[in-house]
Amino acid sequence: MADGSRTKIMKRKGGMKHSWAAFVKVGLFILIPTIAGVLAGIRLDTADTSFWTVLLTIFGFLIGCSLAWYSIRVEMRHQGEIYK
Repeated sequence: MADGSRTKIMKRKGGMKHSWAAFVKVGLFILIPTIAGVLAGIRLDTADTSFWTVLLTIFGFLIGCSLAWYSIRVEMRHQGEIYK
């Protein structure tokens, strides 16, 4: 096996672990604010309406998406990939 192909295999193996970690990190960045929005909305709602639950769930999801996007952007810059 040539040295170049061995390096590619090692990078691929390390990349797989990193991609799973990034997947979990992004998932948690989205999940935690969304759940916080649901819980806060349930706390604020009355028996006849679910306005706050829906509003804060969407707001939490959007905050989580922006946190995940920012995290990916910082990680790509840290790895030296060009990202604008």
